[in-house]
Amino acid sequence: MNELVERVRKILMEPQAAWKEIKNEETSTADVVQKYLIYLAAIPVVSNLLGQVFLATPRLHLIPGLIAAVVFYVLIFVAITIAATVINAVAPEFQARNDETTAFKLVAYSCTAPLIASVFLVIPALSTLAVLGFYGIYILYLGIPELTDCPQEKALGYTVASVITLVVLTTLTFGLARIFTCR
Repeated sequence: MNELVERVRKILMEPQAAWKEIKNEETSTADVVQKYLIYLAAIPVVSNLLGQVFLATPRLHLIPGLIAAVVFYVLIFVAITIAATVINAVAPEFQARNDETTAFKLVAYSCTAPLIASVFLVIPALSTLAVLGFYGIYILYLGIPELTDCPQEKALGYTVASVITLVVLTTLTFGLARIFTCR
């Protein structure tokens, strides 16, 4: 758990140093999921569930809330995987290295800020503070040239294409989770 907390701290506070470490690590997609994402992806799920079941007006019933939470949790992993696949597919357009594992690490670790900021979903009145997760765009921008060897002059375009992909997939993820709550 200390490694997880240290990785989160470093990504948020020292993103350039974190990306250098990540680039030199021999980790697989499964490692990133098992040692990192499985925990961080739970933050928006639990925050949203608690907020919707106990604090929202009108409140969501517990069973539909739990069903939506499970669906939401699974969809987070699906969205990150699809985003990594799309981001990897467009890598050659930006003269970046085409590698699925690297793309997955890039997306997963860039999502740290929005996943942590989603804690504000617990209190519906504070949910707009989840906008602090936009710091993840900057983290992504720093990670693109470091992990993918994308030329610096193409990094902004690659970041914009990546962010568009992530926004579309995040919107779909939240939308599908809402369908399961009948809201």
